[in-house]
Amino acid sequence: MPMDGSTTSNAPGRAEIATLAGTVVSLLNGATPRRAATRVEAGAQILYDATRPGLPFAATPTLAQLHALGLGAADIVDGCIPAAARRLGSDWLGDRLGFADVSIASARLQGLLPQLSPPGGPDGAALDEVRTALIVLAPDDTHTLGVHVAAAQLRRAGVSVAILFGPDRAALRDALARDDRDIVLFSCGLSERLPYITKMSAVLRDETDSGALSVLGGNVLDRHDDLGERTGVDLVTNDVRAALAMHGAASGSPVRSRR
Repeated sequence: MPMDGSTTSNAPGRAEIATLAGTVVSLLNGATPRRAATRVEAGAQILYDATRPGLPFAATPTLAQLHALGLGAADIVDGCIPAAARRLGSDWLGDRLGFADVSIASARLQGLLPQLSPPGGPDGAALDEVRTALIVLAPDDTHTLGVHVAAAQLRRAGVSVAILFGPDRAALRDALARDDRDIVLFSCGLSERLPYITKMSAVLRDETDSGALSVLGGNVLDRHDDLGERTGVDLVTNDVRAALAMHGAASGSPVRSRR
């Protein structure tokens, strides 16, 4: 929801649609064996072909194709979906696909995620025994695929995740008062939304009793170098592992990987 002076454009802008690619959480760092990388590339091609409009789309047979390549849920979420999304974003920028086509394809990619990760947090553990995260999406960020990929990665790591879309000050305060979180991740795709992130970071720091680690991610990281100082967050990264590692170092909580 628009707030705090943010503006809304009814016509999709090229920079806005480009965030489809940029806000997708980056592939996990580190060297990837070539054979595994080849499988991910093949899986990304399957997703790119299957999700483009013009043909019926069925999630279950598409995932079956990926599994037949030896790809697990982590490979698909961390590798295939981001790669397919980046290609869609590139097609938009190169005028090879229109706004409606990219929007439909990204929605289809996002629709795969519930089948690849648990809907809430880890099973079999009390809420006070697992780490919790809140993802805050900047207002008018119309493409939410990257946010949902990040949520799926966090859930696979054993984190209970909630998402807020463009909350105002009161909504963020109320959410944290009801359920304090270990990590608050702000997602920002556009430079003009940075003032909103700065205000929400200040709310977290100055207007709540939360001791949550604050993290900024999104396409905006590719455009600015001073985002930590500018927004007041604790960490600037598009790698959820870095956020989990920093929280673990600060709290003494180990980073667990659940697949």
